[in-house]
Amino acid sequence: STTFASVRYGNVIASRGSFIPLWLSLIEDNKKIKVTSLECSRFLFTLEDAVDTVLSSLELSEGGEIFIPKIKSYTMKTTIEAVKRISNSSQLEYDIIGLRPGEKIHEDMLSKTELPFTYEATKKLLVVKPQYTNREHSYKNKYTGKEFNSGLHVSDNAEELVKLVQRGLSETEY
Repeated sequence: STTFASVRYGNVIASRGSFIPLWLSLIEDNKKIKVTSLECSRFLFTLEDAVDTVLSSLELSEGGEIFIPKIKSYTMKTTIEAVKRISNSSQLEYDIIGLRPGEKIHEDMLSKTELPFTYEATKKLLVVKPQYTNREHSYKNKYTGKEFNSGLHVSDNAEELVKLVQRGLSETEY
């Protein structure tokens, strides 16, 4: 009687291990931040949005699905600009350190091979139906978009990211 499903998502702003609070702390201490690459992109969203994604998936799950939020990604170049604005720093110094083992320039949340099995669960949530069962699922609205790779869904709007980061930081005890 147990139902299993999973949720994929990117970096939760201000969560434990998030790079944004680390960067803000380093800037506050007048230290350089470390950046993999300015072209590197990451999906970013707030803790509240992450919780809403999980709760929605709980409501919608029929068993075996993968739920994927439709969120934007940002390059490190845009993220640096947003963090610079948030910290009111006129000069933000950083070192480009390159990719670490296992790290990617862009993140994948929905691959091309999953597109035939992907549906619109809600306006904000995609669902990949399980391929290993004959069970019918009620999802009817086929997703007709492209794969969700952070390099394909990049926003270069730093002001938009400033607002997102500020909202994310206000939700936590940063």
